[in-house]
Amino acid sequence: MVDERVNKRYSIEKLKLVKDTEGCSSLEEKNLGMFVHKGEVEPLENGLIDVQGLTNYLCNGSLCKVIKLSDHICKEPKVGIGRSDVTRTSGDTGKLYRVGLQRPASRDGQSRFEVVVEFEEMPLVGSGILRLGGEGKCVSYLAERIPEINISSLEKSENNRFKLYFLTPAVFDKGWIASWMETGEYKGLGFNFLGAVVGKPLYLGGFDIKARKPKIMRKAVPAGSIYNFELKEGTVKSRFEELKNAFHGKSLADESLCSIREGYGIAYLGVGE
Repeated sequence: MVDERVNKRYSIEKLKLVKDTEGCSSLEEKNLGMFVHKGEVEPLENGLIDVQGLTNYLCNGSLCKVIKLSDHICKEPKVGIGRSDVTRTSGDTGKLYRVGLQRPASRDGQSRFEVVVEFEEMPLVGSGILRLGGEGKCVSYLAERIPEINISSLEKSENNRFKLYFLTPAVFDKGWIASWMETGEYKGLGFNFLGAVVGKPLYLGGFDIKARKPKIMRKAVPAGSIYNFELKEGTVKSRFEELKNAFHGKSLADESLCSIREGYGIAYLGVGE
């Protein structure tokens, strides 16, 4: 029997934002004036949008139905007992444990999960089988080009506002915001920071294989966060090439705090609200 959640889609609504002149902000006083939504907001946790839907949102602000990652993942806790490193037996008491594992949801009787990984300097061609991850799981791979987000229609936009959509988690020098956002200057472009819609922070660490030690835990802005700006001079149309070269498909994370080669802070350019 096919799980109905596999094909389920969720409607989302664009919030109407208004200027907040009375609230408090962590920004410098000259930049006060955050945008807030007057009313209750129910976020969609771990929502996923397809390439076409994201392209439409970036180019004209239109929304589409999305899916939830939780509908495609099954929780499967396991119970075990610790064993002695010497005898390899479980004679000691008090070592019973429970681990919350997850697996892909079944579709047509089969469990299938696909991920897209961008890589360089690896001679992978065609298809095959390899080991992936710290546990060396066996996976099949297919070498293809990652679908591009075409924003060429922004060349016609007379709007002087633009937004940045973060495809991957970003680490900034000032927590949820970067210094260049506050100062309003980046790679020769002058702008005013209008506001941002961000989710709960992520705490990212990992293990440095080369140094053989854990990486420093960093607080990151989650993927899907959106930052809105207004150009001081010109429009998106007149500054399109500059905007595209500075932001679109580029890592905007703080390079002193994380490795941009690991994919932190990849942003896409979109028309402003």
